Amino acid sequence: MRAVPEKGRANSALIALLAKALDWPKGAILLESGDTNRLKRLRIRDGAHAAARLTTIIDIWVQAT
Repeated sequence: MRAVPEKGRANSALIALLAKALDWPKGAILLESGDTNRLKRLRIRDGAHAAARLTTIIDIWVQAT
């Protein structure tokens, strides 16, 4: 998925992609920093309750790359 960095569309696209991949609500994923930067810091709200699930998914992604 690609979106030009126009009026936050790329950031919204990133959050939508991550929410879909994690099966997590878009509203629970917040951009903490990096609004105009290539490096982003995201917060997954209520992620602590599903930390094991999220860690497993991220580990699978890392191993695949």
